[in-house]
Amino acid sequence: MTLGPVASLILEGEDLETNFSHDETVSIDLNLKVYDETLTGQILVSDRPAGLADVVPVARSLSDEIARRTIEYAKSTGRNIPCKKGCAACCRYLVPVSAPEVFRIWDEIQVIKPEHQRNVLSAFVSASQRILDAGPPPVPQGRGASGEDPQDATDAINRWYAEIGVDCPLLERETCTAYSFRPIACREHMVTSSAEHCLPAKGKQVKLTEPPFSIVEALGRLAAEAENLDIESVMLPFAPSWRQINHERARRTWPAPVLFECFVAIIHDLSARRRLAAA
Repeated sequence: MTLGPVASLILEGEDLETNFSHDETVSIDLNLKVYDETLTGQILVSDRPAGLADVVPVARSLSDEIARRTIEYAKSTGRNIPCKKGCAACCRYLVPVSAPEVFRIWDEIQVIKPEHQRNVLSAFVSASQRILDAGPPPVPQGRGASGEDPQDATDAINRWYAEIGVDCPLLERETCTAYSFRPIACREHMVTSSAEHCLPAKGKQVKLTEPPFSIVEALGRLAAEAENLDIESVMLPFAPSWRQINHERARRTWPAPVLFECFVAIIHDLSARRRLAAA
């Protein structure tokens, strides 16, 4: 397990400093359209082996910057985002976690204080058991002979999860105990409706402000392309057990520049696709 930095995100206007001490680095350019502005910068990558988990810190930083710009854009168009510390209504929603995030979160749990670690892992076990006791979710039906919209199936699974009433394993006293390494899906979740509409029972009244592209989706595609597998998504409460089952995959490495170049190419592709869809 290595939690040391492999890469740094440097946005335009920031000092070109890295927090890792390696002589050889590779610079990968970023040029992304975020609403009416362009997000320009680069990722400085250490030329050494890296695993999928090593991409996550940069993905989080990029997600945070996109979220910041999303909030600014919403405010400029007269919308308010009420999300703030102490509001944990969305912490009862289904949170999808990509394989790289699962690997990273597990590593980060391993280095927290033993007493807190036991409490966190116990919370994951309890949440997982509640989900298993509730029985399987509705089986998604693709649009086909049934004529069902895939989004309807997704909504049905989300309602099923909300009805179970499972608190996020990282939630304690209505506060995230792991805010610095919370899932990227949480970072991308922003609403402009009233906070009370975020309660699971009123989920249909939630008005979301979606980012221009999803870093969660980018990480999922990265893992799929790197490992030649289908895109995977794990329910957050099952993350530790899923990581234990897939421990060999968590240890797999590639040249770091190769991983990050693939990640950036996927992000640029997602950004271009979203712009075409909106045109």
